[in-house]
Amino acid sequence: MPRGSLYYLLVLAVFIVTLTPSFLLACSRVRFRLLLAYIVGLGCGVVLLAIELHLSNGIWWDEVIYVLLLPIAGLLAGAIWRRVRMRKR
Repeated sequence: MPRGSLYYLLVLAVFIVTLTPSFLLACSRVRFRLLLAYIVGLGCGVVLLAIELHLSNGIWWDEVIYVLLLPIAGLLAGAIWRRVRMRKR
């Protein structure tokens, strides 16, 4: 897979699809939200990598690391956002 403009769009899609659900769940009032946020973020990232693997016949190792670590970043950002929002009330 060549590293062209399409590759960077795929990396951006991995960032968005992996961070967004984990951030939103970490901000919510759902029970076990941090564990659920990581699992959902990881699941969304894995689904996107599977689609990318099918469409482009390959993925790079850095995308796999992004999918493993970005849900943690998303849930940390969501937890901090929720704590700051609760302090303002």
